[in-house]
Amino acid sequence: MVIYQRFSMRQFMNNPDTRELNETFNMFLRISEEETALLEYYRAVLAKSAERFVESFYGYLLAFPITASTLHHYEAAGGNLSGLAAAQAEHFRNLLNGRTDDQSAQRLMHIGKVHYQHKIEPVWVMGAYQLYLDHLRQIIYTHPEIAPDKRFALKSIVVKLLFRDMGLMFEGYWHEAMFLLRMEKNRAMELQEQVSNLLANLPQVLWSVDVKTNLPIYISPATKKICALDIEMPIPCLGWTHPGDRETVKLAWEEALRGNKVEVESRVLAPGEETRWFRRAFHPFLDSTGDVTRTAGLM
Repeated sequence: MVIYQRFSMRQFMNNPDTRELNETFNMFLRISEEETALLEYYRAVLAKSAERFVESFYGYLLAFPITASTLHHYEAAGGNLSGLAAAQAEHFRNLLNGRTDDQSAQRLMHIGKVHYQHKIEPVWVMGAYQLYLDHLRQIIYTHPEIAPDKRFALKSIVVKLLFRDMGLMFEGYWHEAMFLLRMEKNRAMELQEQVSNLLANLPQVLWSVDVKTNLPIYISPATKKICALDIEMPIPCLGWTHPGDRETVKLAWEEALRGNKVEVESRVLAPGEETRWFRRAFHPFLDSTGDVTRTAGLM
């Protein structure tokens, strides 16, 4: 499955990663000049079937509900299936050009990038290349204009080019996936830093506890200012809570563990300070089965 978008070669030219990657593919696939010359000799014979291949290719895609749905959504969003078919035929002919230069590698990686953006699954792409191979192999072994003693060598270069084509496309696919993942990670880190800075300036105690382990998920910076010597879990500052109020706070916590939001007031006495009144609010979070998984607190 091949989807094209217009792009500038300046986005890819002089990219050492692409150049080195292309050299590596060509080296390990061992594509020789003799093989590309053989392909050039029979290129016209193989390329004649481009439109016939595209017709059978899209018939194949429409036979599967998941790929048929993708094509229908693409068309409903304003996409042109005829344009896709023309692009597929162009890709077929480009493959048979036998080009292994950096520019062809850049084009293939760009196609992989677009595939990722359009949510084309890798397994669909692999199925498409299987169709390419089956189609070309049948022509190579049955067409009367292809000499019998050249068929094996011709099939060999076609297989190598298909592997190169698919491999570079997947490289572009995963490069795009990793690029967007890094962007999301950077945005998440920036947001986390903004939230942390905001919470650091709030005078309230904020915390979140995993109720299965009683271990903290989050404790706001202000907690250490109010309970610098006594950050207890699952209820911060409980040790500094007035003895007459501790049982009330504990009962409120147990009510939160049953899935109910609770607020309770209590006196807190930090060493060397005057007694202060605090309101504690417990907010339970439930999973899909109704069990409390964590409780957030505000004091």
